[in-house]
Amino acid sequence: MRNILIIAVPRSGSTNLLNSISSAYKFHPIFEPKPWHLHKTNLEMPSDLDKRVYNLNKKGRWEIKDNQVAKVISHPHKEFPNFYKEIINSYDETILLSRYDVKQQIESLAVLKNNKPGSRNPIRKWSEDELIEISPDHMKYVEDIIIRDRETIEKLSKEFNLPINYYEDVYSEKCLLNKNIKLDLEYFQKTKKCRTPSLESKYLL
Repeated sequence: MRNILIIAVPRSGSTNLLNSISSAYKFHPIFEPKPWHLHKTNLEMPSDLDKRVYNLNKKGRWEIKDNQVAKVISHPHKEFPNFYKEIINSYDETILLSRYDVKQQIESLAVLKNNKPGSRNPIRKWSEDELIEISPDHMKYVEDIIIRDRETIEKLSKEFNLPINYYEDVYSEKCLLNKNIKLDLEYFQKTKKCRTPSLESKYLL
């Protein structure tokens, strides 16, 4: 296998999956390359993703190469499906990743997209207490993004006859639907999860 592409909905464990495959194959990881990353923000990069993963080549372009695993978010595109077809055909293996629990997915993205300093780190640990700070308008905005991107992943599955892996299955079974794809299971430990219970629920437990 020369290279692998991950197309995922937001907040589905895709960064850990990217790191897991990168470690298992010693592949170079590409984190949400342009043109997928449309937000002009100063993203605070996770400590285990160096800047070359995000910045790509000197011209800021995504170069598809061997010994590479790339992760992109399933944003819709006006040239669907041709826009995706070119990319998918450039990789030996394409993994679609979604999540069953839409509510937790929306909450996780709402916290990530909050303007709190440091909140843009995709693998930052966060507490459920932070949800109190999220306004209803912001939650609705995020919900619309999740619905849109979930619809895109469903369309991709049908268009390219690709099965959808689900966050909950991958993390419980410690494998993908294609069991031939190797994973570094270190990235599927409970300690890698971003969400932590609220102080109140900890007390109740």
